[in-house]
Amino acid sequence: AGIYTATGDVTILQEGRRLTASTVILANNTGEATAYGHVEFVDGNNTLSSEGLKINLHTNYARIDHGRIFIKEDNYHIEGDTIERLSGDRFKIRKAAFTTCDGERPCWRFRGENINIHLNHILTAESVSFAVKDIPILYLPYIALPILQERQTGLLIPRVGYNTGEGLKINNAFFW
Repeated sequence: AGIYTATGDVTILQEGRRLTASTVILANNTGEATAYGHVEFVDGNNTLSSEGLKINLHTNYARIDHGRIFIKEDNYHIEGDTIERLSGDRFKIRKAAFTTCDGERPCWRFRGENINIHLNHILTAESVSFAVKDIPILYLPYIALPILQERQTGLLIPRVGYNTGEGLKINNAFFW
């Protein structure tokens, strides 16, 4: 009834996308695929790797458990417990770590829970922490950030400094 199972070194190619895994079960009629074992999904310059993947090749819905995503254009490295791509520009992540540092042990990273991403609009997350060399520096119970490709008018991140003449100071900035 249009259901195919492949085991071994499986590769599926479709319009510039490549899925490789040890086992793939594909429902050809619906486009739903489940992949297990050393899964790698390459879509353009973006790479997703995990031990398990569920994807609909027609609707772009995808779900990975305990996986990593690398978005080459912005050098984003995202690791998560459960990562869902709901559509081309919407993601939902249960628990994740995010950085733009390359390498096994990044210099810095953000961690958070219940993350919702709408590309070119907003990112929201709960229980957010920022760590440098795995040392926690900042904690926020909730955060909402614009994630836009182009710069927009708004407040910039304040700069904290200290000098002997003025003492501790905080400089606020506004981009117009």
